[in-house]
Amino acid sequence: MKITEGTRNELDGGRRRGVLPIAQGDNFGFPDDEAVFSWADFTLSDALRMRVYFDLTRSGLKAQDVKSFVGNGFARVEHGEIQRPFDFHNPGPKPWLNPPRGLFDVWEEEIWIAREVWTCADIEEITKGPNFSVTWHGGTKSEIERAVADLKQGFDQRETLSLQLYNLSLARQKVLDAAREINLPELDELEGGKA
Repeated sequence: MKITEGTRNELDGGRRRGVLPIAQGDNFGFPDDEAVFSWADFTLSDALRMRVYFDLTRSGLKAQDVKSFVGNGFARVEHGEIQRPFDFHNPGPKPWLNPPRGLFDVWEEEIWIAREVWTCADIEEITKGPNFSVTWHGGTKSEIERAVADLKQGFDQRETLSLQLYNLSLARQKVLDAAREINLPELDELEGGKA
């Protein structure tokens, strides 16, 4: 918990509600799996996810929204995002909007995760309910802006209602600094501890 700057109460509350962005044993996010979860299973990657979770819940976002923000944002960073295939006249390979990146690789630029809330002319048909939808992004600010612009091509009158950005590079640095302070053995597994 020390390297996440979270409290035991925040962790226990999130676990009881099933909103933590980390696996808690075999049943991801369910409060009844405490018996199979051990602190020995808590990785540096988990610490980073929890750091982001604590920061975003403290900022006022609902914990369930934060769980999605963290899970999907991290997936966009780790797996990358390619240009959407809306150009049916050019079916070839699409360029990366943002390339895949390891969470503890060396990053040349600041990496962010983002939660975009948007609407469009036919949103009711897409969502079967609310008049907005949510998309997550991850990468540099310019990559995120390019991804948002790319998605607008596929929808009639698509409008971004809000774009919430979170500086993953800053959170990662704080987690790594705290891990170095307590000489966490997992740091040796990183590329020479250079991340």
